[in-house]
Amino acid sequence: MNQLSCVIVDDEPRAIELLKDYVAQVPFLSLNSTFRDPVEALLKIKTEDIDLVFLDINMPNLTGVQLKQSLTDSTMVVFCTAYTDFAVKSYELNAVDYLLKPINFDRFVKAAIKAYDQSQKKGNGGVFITENDGSPKTKERDTFFVKTGFTLTQVAIGNISVIEGMGNYVTIFLVDDGKEVALSSLKDMESELSRQNFIRVHKSYIVNLKHVLRVSSSHVELRNFQKKIPIGSSYRSAVLQLISEK
Repeated sequence: MNQLSCVIVDDEPRAIELLKDYVAQVPFLSLNSTFRDPVEALLKIKTEDIDLVFLDINMPNLTGVQLKQSLTDSTMVVFCTAYTDFAVKSYELNAVDYLLKPINFDRFVKAAIKAYDQSQKKGNGGVFITENDGSPKTKERDTFFVKTGFTLTQVAIGNISVIEGMGNYVTIFLVDDGKEVALSSLKDMESELSRQNFIRVHKSYIVNLKHVLRVSSSHVELRNFQKKIPIGSSYRSAVLQLISEK
């Protein structure tokens, strides 16, 4: 598993301690150092290979916005602040995320996963593949992280057979008969896997097209999965069209 080297920059000791605790719970984050002085932090980031910065905004001598403007695009930033005033500015600066204090762990995890996904998309040794129209896109990922209980679990995308939505949770059924129950909506899963050969066939189901065995007008049958997955009436046309193109 590739880890992201990160630093925390905040002039409040309590905020640093909270973020240190959060970072320690995320398996793909590796804490390099913490700083209360943004100038010292800038020197560190400029001279070492730092992937991700958790950055406060209102600090003496150098604001978080000014520090971000001094960095190259290769260093990702998640702003952590008690103020909403800079939200628009953070997106103008291509920040990965904008966390409002007090920051809860669930929200922190979502930001961390976004940073990890972004690093994967721009990574792969700089190798790009192209769309049918010749435009570049980053190489597809093989895995992604989901929040299961109080931990983060890495799931192999190709090992997913079907995903069932249950409100704020999803059950991810794997081809080896295993499963993971994750804190996520089906809509978020659909967005996460939209370019990975998955399709939503029902308000409660997403299937991996690679594991589809049979399709009728009313349901989908998958290899190594006993239950027939219904096709919702509002999804039927798109599903059948996509299947016919495969």
